[in-house]
Amino acid sequence: MKILLTGAPGTGKTTIVAKLAAATTGAFWVVSERTFDQAGNKTGFQARTSTGLSGIWDTRPEPGVHNTDIAAVDRLFTEPITKAVTQGTATIIIDEIGTLERRSPDFIKAVDRALASDATILATVTLGQDWTESYTGRSDVITLTLTPENRDELSGALSAILASTRMYQSLPPTQQAKVYAMARDYAASGLISSLRKLFQNTLIYLAESRFQSDTAGLFTVRGLTRQHQVTVKDGVWTCDCDLANGRGKFEGHPAECSHVQTIKITQA
Repeated sequence: MKILLTGAPGTGKTTIVAKLAAATTGAFWVVSERTFDQAGNKTGFQARTSTGLSGIWDTRPEPGVHNTDIAAVDRLFTEPITKAVTQGTATIIIDEIGTLERRSPDFIKAVDRALASDATILATVTLGQDWTESYTGRSDVITLTLTPENRDELSGALSAILASTRMYQSLPPTQQAKVYAMARDYAASGLISSLRKLFQNTLIYLAESRFQSDTAGLFTVRGLTRQHQVTVKDGVWTCDCDLANGRGKFEGHPAECSHVQTIKITQA
């Protein structure tokens, strides 16, 4: 699973990633944060890692000018990322893939190696650069865009994804492929509630075989609290749950639910 988090500066990418890193057991992470002087002026960037490394890797003597210490980038980013990949670390969190970090050729190679590995990757990516598409345009990544409006919901979805890594990997390859394709579609369409349900509930239903076919076009899914009826007719899917119908806490915001997702994934 490869997830890239983008968004405009100041939307809170680092804040979300730092919280997820702290809550993800056994993950390698590197988080980069701005530094400020006593007057509140930006002075550069510092980084810290799950392996206990920390330090300033970029200074900003004046607005628009950055003195990037390539050796520090490699010490704080490149080398620990490479080590995590080599050791087979299950989850690697990188904040961030940015213009300044990419001044190190070895950092670029380390990120490419991580994205080609079997690890679950969560990385933040700077928007609007000529190289951004080389990451967000990859067919094997799920790209999510953070906004002030979706911050809380997206944080929950990312948490669900990271927490369900082992369960996802336990699924048959055909189901994994369908889950991944569905996740990419939800991300591209901004359907964050459906994305969260996919990893928070649907993977459980799949792993525990909580579904059955009653008659042609009629299915039952045993949810976390009760059973739900799913139907498909002429290519139209329906479910009796609140999310699918935009009721209750989902009032006015219907979306594809975990019960429909489960049946879609299990059908040929």
